[in-house]
Amino acid sequence: MADDDGHDRVYNPTSYADWDVEQALADAVSSHVLLNQSYEEQTRRHLEQSAPAAAMSIVQIALYSHDERRKLDASKYIVDRMLGKIGEEKDHGKGSPLESLLGEVVQYAEDLTRGAL
Repeated sequence: MADDDGHDRVYNPTSYADWDVEQALADAVSSHVLLNQSYEEQTRRHLEQSAPAAAMSIVQIALYSHDERRKLDASKYIVDRMLGKIGEEKDHGKGSPLESLLGEVVQYAEDLTRGAL
């Protein structure tokens, strides 16, 4: 079996401690050459691949941080991204996301009361 020099796979560290800047840069250059991607396309690909881990990181901070300010900031960020900032109307034809959520909750409660669920 040949020695694994790491150049046949995309560098994907599982933790900050595993991060190797030289390996990440070498893989970025390899991806640029081998996949014939522009640096912009490559950047988008890296961001898309990292988005789930980044989102989970924000959720972990919101739920488990020992710093209450960080928990609040992460929680506000999640709510703002999911429902929109309070006072900002988004033009979806249904009103604000908060109004939509409230409407769904009220409808669900009414359905429960009528025994429809």
